[in-house]
Amino acid sequence: MKVFFRRSVVERSVRYLSYIGDGDSSTFKDVCEDKPYGINTTIEKVECVGHVQKRLGTRLRRLEKDMKRKKLADGKTIGGKGRLTDELIKKLTIYYGNAIRKNKLFSMRKDIWAIWMHFVLTDADPQHHFFPRLKTRDVNKIRQNLKTVWQS
Repeated sequence: MKVFFRRSVVERSVRYLSYIGDGDSSTFKDVCEDKPYGINTTIEKVECVGHVQKRLGTRLRRLEKDMKRKKLADGKTIGGKGRLTDELIKKLTIYYGNAIRKNKLFSMRKDIWAIWMHFVLTDADPQHHFFPRLKTRDVNKIRQNLKTVWQS
């Protein structure tokens, strides 16, 4: 990869200033250390959303595995019905990826927190400030759809 960056100016008259990576390799580090365009030119790493989603799922599955036998504050384990399951992890990674893809930074952050809060909220502490403002009829429709999805 270092050779690819080095010869880009000579062969194509192009400088690659963005590197799309999967976050799992040392290639980006090697390219940056090589400084193919000189010390004053930095190369930015752009993460692939699919790989970011994959890492979230991997970390949640690892958490589920590591905490499998341990009791949480409520006396239950992390897995099981109404808890962290493979199906829930899959849903979370999909919603997480969608939040990243459809938003600018501020809105993305808010949407990601809304996903999290949806799973930890209670009637006593609803955390609705993370959710978008909607008309009552839309909220009721969304609640009904969410009940169907989350209780299945």
